[in-house]
Amino acid sequence: YNSNDCDPVIDPIWAIGCDCAGLVSRAWDLSYKRNTGGLTHSSLVNELEGYEYLLRGDIVNDTVGKHVAIFFDWAGVDTMEVIEETPPIAIKSEWPSSKYNNYTPYRYIYVQETSLQICGDANSDGLVTVGDVVWLIHYLFKGGPAPVPLCKANVNGDSIVSISDIVYLINYLFKGGNPPDPFCCS
Repeated sequence: YNSNDCDPVIDPIWAIGCDCAGLVSRAWDLSYKRNTGGLTHSSLVNELEGYEYLLRGDIVNDTVGKHVAIFFDWAGVDTMEVIEETPPIAIKSEWPSSKYNNYTPYRYIYVQETSLQICGDANSDGLVTVGDVVWLIHYLFKGGPAPVPLCKANVNGDSIVSISDIVYLINYLFKGGNPPDPFCCS
């Protein structure tokens, strides 16, 4: 790693991706490298109402603009997985809430939420993962947003979204249990 490689005047292509803001600039296919603060300009992003709205590819940016990371998935109820640049490489890291609570979540304006109705995909990211378990916990116990449509969370097919759906998803994801009811929204 050579700090001169990050100079956009010397090599404008390599500069996109050589630090945390460069990684996001490259991931979002921006025409030039933005700095950490520049990534949160309103012409590029919308601030999310909370962490529970994060989808893969969104960013979390610290409140003073010193570091930014790309959200990947939830690794637990209060632990997120992020992709971050630690020169000279990008790594996947797990951040507990004590680390990310100083960060603000944002979505690139050209990222569109999926409209698929995959049973079990409570957070609408197109996948059934622990992130959906986290979403349901936030919805049922912390006043978080409901899955859209709500029927996607009825993974056990009993027509009620409850803690039993959370248990069902956990059994499916971690214990080889039955997959979500494929007709949850039928």
